Order: sequence, then C-alpha cells, then structure tokens
Amino acid sequence: MLSDKTMWQLIALNFFYQTGIYGYTLWLPTILKELTHSSMGQVGMLAILPYVGAIAGMFLFSSLSDRTGKRKLFVCLPLIGFALCMFLSVALKNNVWLAYAALVGCGFFLQSAAGVFWTIPARLFSAEMAGGARGVINALGNLGGFCGPYAVGVLITLYSKDAGVYCLAISLALAALMALLLPAKCDAGAAPLKTLNPHKRTA
Repeated sequence: MLSDKTMWQLIALNFFYQTGIYGYTLWLPTILKELTHSSMGQVGMLAILPYVGAIAGMFLFSSLSDRTGKRKLFVCLPLIGFALCMFLSVALKNNVWLAYAALVGCGFFLQSAAGVFWTIPARLFSAEMAGGARGVINALGNLGGFCGPYAVGVLITLYSKDAGVYCLAISLALAALMALLLPAKCDAGAAPLKTLNPHKRTA
C-alpha cells in the first residue's frame, strides 16, 4: 500500500490541508484580537461567523460534487479559495473589515474539501484496501494538525503574524496542487478500481 505513489499524494494532500485547518482554527482568536483590537468577548463573537460559513461551504461543495461527479475539482477549488482568503486576510489588513471578511471566507472553505476528499480512496483502491488506506491517510496526514499551529507559532515569534498566515496559505496551495495531480479515476464518472472478490470462482 505504501509503495503506491497515489497513496503518498493523498497523504501529502491531507497533511498540507490539516496544516491549514489547525493553523487557522487554533490561531484565529489571536489573529482577530490583533486585527480588531477588540476585547476577548468581542473576539469570541467575531469568531462565530467563520464557522457558520463552514456549514454553508460543506453543504454547497458536497452537493455540487455529488451532482456533477467531479471529486478532484471540488477538493481543489475549496483549497484554492481557502489559500486565497488566508493571503487576503494579511494583504487587506489595513482595512479591518475587509480582512475580517477574508477570515470569514477562510471559514467558508475550511471543511468544504473534507467531505469530498474522503470519497476518493474508495475510487482508487479496492474494497479490501480502502479502509486501511483511509486509516493510513488519516494517521499520517493528521501530523499536519501538529505542524500547522507549531509552525505558525514559530514564525510569529521569529518574524510576525503575517509570516505565519502566509505559511498557512502556502500549505493550502500545496494541498490544492496535490488534488490537481490526482488521477482522473477519482471522479465519479470514471471507472473505479474493480473490487477483488475472493469468493468468486473463475471457470
């Protein structure tokens, strides 16, 4: 399983994606505090809207993926959107509300790719391997959940908040690239890998 190049693409995609997700979610209150100079109570209220957006984003992209059968596209597009909004949240920091709108946009794209992403292993691996493949992808990819917040903290300490946010944007852009490079059979219109049936007898 680990000798399969596509498996490592999926692991890398999940790693860079989780780096962005956890880096954003764990540092969002700090970013909002520095951006708006609000009280902690106000920061808590401002942090609600991105997660309302996350619900809408998950529903929209999952529905579009199911309707069109385009799995790669609807993993890639939310990741590009997430990366772009991360970048804009820094680029527009001189306008507090535009920068906040970009952070809300990050929330909209936060989990939009996740539901679609986890349909892909079943398209690429046989039924006997798909469960194990998901476990490996999840276990190794989730290391990004440690690396993302840690990297942001180091970059903020050494340089600035902007450097930490740019790091997350780059990570998400790399995840989008990994999605773009996945094989065409990820899409529902393509023929999935045939399932091996050990009980089937051949003549």
